[in-house]
Amino acid sequence: MYNEECQKEQAEQRKEEIAKVMEADQQARLKAQKVHPLNPPNLRDTLTESQLAEVAKIKWWHSIRLAKNFVTDGLCEHGLGDDVFSRFGMSKNLTGKCVADVGGWDGLFSFRAEEQGAEEVQLFEPTVDDWGNPTEAYHNGFALAKYLRDSNVEKVYSSVYEAHLHRESYFDVVMCFGVMYHLIAPLLALKSLNFMLKVGGTLLLETAVHESKHTANLPAWMVEPGKADDPTNCMYPTKAGLRKSLKAFGFAQIEELAEFPGPRVTCRAVKTGPIMGIDTRRYRGMDEIRALREKRGEKL
Repeated sequence: MYNEECQKEQAEQRKEEIAKVMEADQQARLKAQKVHPLNPPNLRDTLTESQLAEVAKIKWWHSIRLAKNFVTDGLCEHGLGDDVFSRFGMSKNLTGKCVADVGGWDGLFSFRAEEQGAEEVQLFEPTVDDWGNPTEAYHNGFALAKYLRDSNVEKVYSSVYEAHLHRESYFDVVMCFGVMYHLIAPLLALKSLNFMLKVGGTLLLETAVHESKHTANLPAWMVEPGKADDPTNCMYPTKAGLRKSLKAFGFAQIEELAEFPGPRVTCRAVKTGPIMGIDTRRYRGMDEIRALREKRGEKL
């Protein structure tokens, strides 16, 4: 009997020690990442043991705040400070805006947009990548994060190529971070991003780029499959190529916001007009072309 009581007491002490270590680790992480002092009004104070167990089962890509004293241990070291989000061009005030997060993984930037007052946020992720590989394992933390944050962000299963077909009205802001260089057809993706935005809407784009002294001023996309030991990497634009592509697909006021090691760049652009002569106020995609041809009695 005495031994059982001792074991129980030791177990309780160990449990308290683990809790203290976890708390200290979380506090250190929060301090290091300079978390914005404003928390969403519905953010819970802490997580239960069962919730912590569910969080531990997931391989998180982003460091996401799930409670006031808990942040996921993400593989991608963006952090959570205002300086991080400003480097990606995110406004501190998105009140009343409709925002799309294309390729948002487990939702860091979607949740941030929601915190900044966005009226509606949709996160787009495909079920398979351009190479036919299932992608759910890489962003399956979103559902849990949404639940724990009591978030209204909506997840839409769609590739970037078809993202514009899932909504009747236009977005005010479209975010597309870390997507373009994984795509086989990045220009087709730019077309879809244009169709998603209203005229005057803002595109925030981050991508890896090709950089060398021989191609510095060359407006091109370089084919580099498997670069950086990632089999899904494919097309890398030069900075000149990215800028010219954005102009060709109806964007102007193109501004480079930040450059990261890799090299990677973040830019902001405004949708100002049609894509190479196509009136994007009327033309939304292949679905409307099919409907028009059917009305005319043409064969598809």
